[in-house]
Amino acid sequence: MTPSDTLANMLFGACDWTTKVNIILVEDDPAVRHSLEMLLVMNGHEVRAHESGTNALQAPPIDQSACLIIDYILPDTDGLTLLGMLRSKGWTGAAFLITGHYDHALEERALEAGFKKRFEKPFHYLEIVHEVEKLMSQQAQVKRI
Repeated sequence: MTPSDTLANMLFGACDWTTKVNIILVEDDPAVRHSLEMLLVMNGHEVRAHESGTNALQAPPIDQSACLIIDYILPDTDGLTLLGMLRSKGWTGAAFLITGHYDHALEERALEAGFKKRFEKPFHYLEIVHEVEKLMSQQAQVKRI
């Protein structure tokens, strides 16, 4: 094993490279959006990134996406409201909330709204990749049963 292989295993060893996920990413901070998008794409996923809820709602058919990663505070709405709008349009995928404004009440509201997990900023990007892939892998196994 070469040193670069060891580094790749350290960085990406927990990731399931065989589980390709179509992801919608909604984050208004360009640095966070681009970094997370790049890491997800590097891990083999298709990502449609948007800077606002309006852009995400006006994008091509959302029903082809299995996963939503969304910031809580956006310029035109909040993540909980946007998830509710997507659910009302029939979207049934897994949703993850990222936020820099954590409090216990928000966590409870996020779980009630249907978010699978909340990531508090600053977060570890690889943790998000791992959690998305773990959930999608679990859902794929359930579908096979």
